[in-house]
Amino acid sequence: MIIAFNLFEIKQEPTPASLPQAHSIDVTYDIFFAALQTVEILGKAELNFNDVTE
Repeated sequence: MIIAFNLFEIKQEPTPASLPQAHSIDVTYDIFFAALQTVEILGKAELNFNDVTE
C-alpha cells in the first residue's frame, strides 16, 4: 500500500474563499483542487509512504 500526501504553499491570506473557514469534512478532492485554481501556488511537495513488509 502506498499512502501519498501533497503539500501546497499558496500565496494568499486568508484561506481561499471557496474553502471553509473552519474545520470541515465537506471539502472533497474536487472542491480542494478547484480552490487551488484560484490562488498562486508557490511550491508543492509530494510525500509517498510505502508499506513494506519482509
